[in-house]
Amino acid sequence: MDAIVMIKKLREEKRVNNAGSAATIPSEASKESEGLVTRIIPVIAANEPIFNKPNELWENESLFERRITIEGGTGRGRGSVVRLLEDPTGTLAGGNGATLWDCSLALTRILAERYDGYDLTGTVVLELGAGLGLVGMAMAAMGARVVATERAITLPLLRRNVDFNKVVVGGRVDVAELSWGAKETKAFLAERSRSGDPPFDIVIGSDLVFPSNSDAYSLLADTLTVLLDEKTTDAKNSKTIDMWQSHEPRRPDVEAKFWAMLEDRGICARQITLSDGILPNSHPSDITIYKLNCSPSSAAAAKTLAQAKQNDTFATP
Repeated sequence: MDAIVMIKKLREEKRVNNAGSAATIPSEASKESEGLVTRIIPVIAANEPIFNKPNELWENESLFERRITIEGGTGRGRGSVVRLLEDPTGTLAGGNGATLWDCSLALTRILAERYDGYDLTGTVVLELGAGLGLVGMAMAAMGARVVATERAITLPLLRRNVDFNKVVVGGRVDVAELSWGAKETKAFLAERSRSGDPPFDIVIGSDLVFPSNSDAYSLLADTLTVLLDEKTTDAKNSKTIDMWQSHEPRRPDVEAKFWAMLEDRGICARQITLSDGILPNSHPSDITIYKLNCSPSSAAAAKTLAQAKQNDTFATP
């Protein structure tokens, strides 16, 4: 059974159990697949706090450990085990960003394949909607410097997960708050510039678009636009940015609005296929991997693309 399929099965079992009077989580479930190994291991008894109540956030909460082994590619990071503290009840972070989702597993594997053989030392990665931080920590295990961003309510659990994996990430992951939107993203980038931080080379995000956050579609589209524009218009760094997104369709009729917003902003979302050579044959059919960049067909993007090509740093996706 594929690791992602197994996680879906476990999640369904959890949902059924939670519907009863006494919710239970399997004491241990493990399965190895071609791309990832995942284990569900309870680290505390139900309804007992794990962190000795360092603050009110953790009171009366149960956290479970899930171990993910990075097995894509052949180079640095392969075999690293990321240990995730997950809230199986979904009560932390407003129920969003406190559990591991299938898109994160899929994107982790794809990026391990895509950057296999590359020296990512000095590469700066921005993770949007990091949740538990799996994808960003996997990139850090491969040598990159990562800034994992989330909403304020999600940051305590994200920070705890990064601290929990110090040996794997080697101090190469910073956690920061970032609210989506053009104004907020420009302010975020300006603060980094004032601090002397380098620009981002890669932007990643998993499961950022779903029906219940449709009111944030335009804000996310604006954030992606600002990030792309920052890279293609900076005279000192006029090259295209690698931008990756994994997506699991739930309501295509609703989610189509987001993709239309990207097109209107001059952003092309190209679906990665088997012919690209980085999708494993076992890749789940219900999860799509996109590479985003400025669209050559967009009049709004034509000027920045022309400048990038003139500097001989433009690469097609």
